[in-house]
Amino acid sequence: MAYDASRGTMVLFGGRGGAATRNDTWEWDGSAWTPRTIGGTLPLARAGHNMAYHAASATVLMFGGRTSISSGIAESDTWEYNGTAWTRRLPSTVPSARYGFAMAYDAHRQRTVLFGGNTGFGATLDWRNDTFEWTGSNWEQSGFGVVPAPRAASAMAYDPLRR
Repeated sequence: MAYDASRGTMVLFGGRGGAATRNDTWEWDGSAWTPRTIGGTLPLARAGHNMAYHAASATVLMFGGRTSISSGIAESDTWEYNGTAWTRRLPSTVPSARYGFAMAYDAHRQRTVLFGGNTGFGATLDWRNDTFEWTGSNWEQSGFGVVPAPRAASAMAYDPLRR
């Protein structure tokens, strides 16, 4: 889920329901859930993806996830939700397909930061410790000298006091 600050609502997409993945969109206004009927192209059903509100574009950004729980197929697609429709973005640079990564919006730099995750499945797990930033139109890989160890299923949050 991600909080859409421009519309004052939480946005939920997909997830896992038992052995199946979902591709439905729901919104929480603080008191009730509302299913959203969205026309046009929808992202594939998925779990293990991540979403963050990208304030510079006033959209909810979604990346990656697994479209099949049993086979572990990971995606590397980027989507934006504006409250009415999902739009697939086709940036020239894309992080590798992954799930279980962390993502947060850096309000000072107006970029969404993505870290880590897993690109494999079962016996072929490939833990990541790379960092990418969404500029609003493209992913850019960030090159840091010292980085945290590879990990998945972690969390990340923006600290406005320390930027």
